[in-house]
Amino acid sequence: MRANRSFQAGFFALILILFLILTSVFLLSPREARAHPTELILAPTARIMPYDGSVGAGLRGGRGRIFGSFRIENFIELGGQVETHPRQDTELGILAKVRLISEGAEVPDISLGIQGRSLYLAASKAFARTNLHFGLADGGLSGIFLGLNQVINPGELQLVRDEDGSLTLPQTSLMLEYFDQAFNFGARMNLTPEVTAELSILNLDSVKAEVNFNF
Repeated sequence: MRANRSFQAGFFALILILFLILTSVFLLSPREARAHPTELILAPTARIMPYDGSVGAGLRGGRGRIFGSFRIENFIELGGQVETHPRQDTELGILAKVRLISEGAEVPDISLGIQGRSLYLAASKAFARTNLHFGLADGGLSGIFLGLNQVINPGELQLVRDEDGSLTLPQTSLMLEYFDQAFNFGARMNLTPEVTAELSILNLDSVKAEVNFNF
């Protein structure tokens, strides 16, 4: 039992060290952060979407997901999701978020929300070149989750073809998170100003692919 606790403590310390190292790398990037995602890969953030609503569909590690969420005022999101499992019944879940504190010079965005059947409290803070996210949750999101995202080319709003025939990479956000005792990383790309596509790796053993339409 003691050895197991020592292993868990060492593992958690390693996670924090890796997170700090990766954060330092992102903060040294010359790009400025301009994306404020309401979700990272699997983890929620404290952000409220900057548009009226979003609908989407995708696959998460063999599970299908269809979702929709709407912004009410500037501090509430409300919606729902449907998840299908290969060997289980279809599962319905709530997507709801209320921003309790708005980000300022000294404080982050802080929000209370429900994702699926889990209650969470999340904080998000934008620095000069990246967004950092932290949260606590119960239920299916049990424990602590950490994450960051970085836009690598904020000036391009969509995929375009240049005069010489080459393609210009659209606005792309790189994401990294520690969630449910696993590391996930991926990228979200603007195919058009309204449509985004995401491809992520979950715990190095499965893939998440998702398309969103924002309006």
